[in-house]
Amino acid sequence: MARYAVYRVTRPDSTEHDWAIRQTDEGGLEIREGKPGSKLRATLVPAPLCTPDAKSELASRVIAKSQRGYVRIGSGEIGNSGILQLEPLSDGEVPEPGLPDAALYWEFREPVDPGAFQESLVWIHQQLTDASLPGLTLEMTDAGQTLSLGWEGKQWSIGGGPFAGVNRVLQATGRGSGHVSHTDLPWPVLVLFALARRHPDAKLGLADDDGIPVEPIVNRSHPWLISQTHTAWVEVRRAAESLQLVMPLMKLGTEDTGFSAFF
Repeated sequence: MARYAVYRVTRPDSTEHDWAIRQTDEGGLEIREGKPGSKLRATLVPAPLCTPDAKSELASRVIAKSQRGYVRIGSGEIGNSGILQLEPLSDGEVPEPGLPDAALYWEFREPVDPGAFQESLVWIHQQLTDASLPGLTLEMTDAGQTLSLGWEGKQWSIGGGPFAGVNRVLQATGRGSGHVSHTDLPWPVLVLFALARRHPDAKLGLADDDGIPVEPIVNRSHPWLISQTHTAWVEVRRAAESLQLVMPLMKLGTEDTGFSAFF
């Protein structure tokens, strides 16, 4: 039987609604939804309608559902009866980011102002440059439209020009999406967190390969900030401070902590 990721919402009238999704062998998506315990109606999304691919389309749809209050409750199988056989998440279970080649997918759910977005890229470039992070190189390419990061032989870009690759925001529409490989941590993730913070109206959503939403919260246990190359946490925190994602550590005995700079 086919296996689905299952989400549920409780409505104001206390009724519940299930929504389940999976990738098909043909490169598309199958969605099931309805009342818990009932026969769930099916919707097929063929591969040509998955933009740019099934994984990205799945992540986009999960982000949209999570913004409407749906919560991941487990996985399940659906047979010919159309009835979901749910396997709930165990108590205290924390979803893992997946295999080493997994990806974190992002998307602006609402248009972002292209000019403001470009200003944010320039600001991020300057902030991370000033942080003097070991081994990290930064460059503005495409006539200042794209921010490129390089470290340990890797490269990741985001912006409005062709060098942005898959992480591109269209100048004409303000729409954008892309991904970060699990082997490319942690710097691109911090850039995405900073963009989410600076453009709240554009509703930048993040989700992993399983369609599980990822919160842009910086802490040392965050699975998408743990670098496989063992980047020191002190460097991650310094970058997060420079991008105003966390408050600076207070230094006792100093006259000026810089605390007010974040208000």
